[in-house]
Amino acid sequence: MDRTEISRLADAYEMTLKELRSIVGNRLSKQEFCIQAEVKHILNAKYTNFITVQGDDGLEMQFKIQHDLASQLEINHTYLFTGYFEVGSRARFGALQFKAHSFEPVGGSFVTMQQQAATKGIIEGELFNKYKDDFSGFFGQPYCKVGLVTSPVSKAIADVEAVFKKRSGIEVELFQVKLNSVESIVSGIYAACESLCDVIMIVRGGGKETDFGVFNSVEVATAINASAIPIITGLGHTANLTSADHIADRSENTPTKAAQFLVDRLGQVRSYGYDSTSIKEEAGSYQYGNKLKERNDVEYQYTADKSPDSNRRKEKKPSMAIFITIAVILLCFYYFIMK
Repeated sequence: MDRTEISRLADAYEMTLKELRSIVGNRLSKQEFCIQAEVKHILNAKYTNFITVQGDDGLEMQFKIQHDLASQLEINHTYLFTGYFEVGSRARFGALQFKAHSFEPVGGSFVTMQQQAATKGIIEGELFNKYKDDFSGFFGQPYCKVGLVTSPVSKAIADVEAVFKKRSGIEVELFQVKLNSVESIVSGIYAACESLCDVIMIVRGGGKETDFGVFNSVEVATAINASAIPIITGLGHTANLTSADHIADRSENTPTKAAQFLVDRLGQVRSYGYDSTSIKEEAGSYQYGNKLKERNDVEYQYTADKSPDSNRRKEKKPSMAIFITIAVILLCFYYFIMK
């Protein structure tokens, strides 16, 4: 096949593609669509504005909108956009472009609205009233079975296993879930409960704020609340605080800290009354108190010896017998004179 034939086929392909896009565009332009999305970015162009929006599933799209409408939009707020699709004029904007001609405010960000809805459901269901295990029963236990609820490709698995290597006797059973699916996470929690693990850990690495929306759901909160097995969460980083963290028996900032908490609990020796550490501390405190008392006594004696009146205090005072003897002599002398 020579270059002429290749060029002819390329032209035919372009013509066919153009006709298809025209047919699709004409049909779509006659039908209105409503899309609810959160505004993430507004780009001011010469003739029109382009806005980047995000759906409740975390996927992003780019809309076209007029200048006067774009000026009324706020970042991180959700709107219900009404418009139609048209054939994209540029390939980088996609074959089809959604052009919004009106919108209605819905509320704040998707994450905020999800948290508000979840919090309302959790409060109504009294899920925050769950009794929380203090993990005192884990002290000094030689063996512990951990049900790890997370994605099989999550980096959190390696972080947790690295910590568990510090302590023998920890067995890990992985319950694979999809971390973006509420149903999958709930199923994983229930499966871990049925396996009779000693403790359940729900972990995942960091990510976008929308990635943690599933852990704000009422369904996940209900599953954690219903678990008779203590649950530790280690979700994302410090800023990623979810409803699941509030309801879990123990919540840590990261998967590594969640694993370390369990290792620390298992590593402690069960004690009754005083343990060896407290006894040593108390004994040391007692000895220090005695030494302090002895030092104070020495300092007091040293200060007394160095005081200006110390020499006078050391001089011997006349005894009472001398005074009595003198008094008797004077009385006798007076008696003989008067006689």
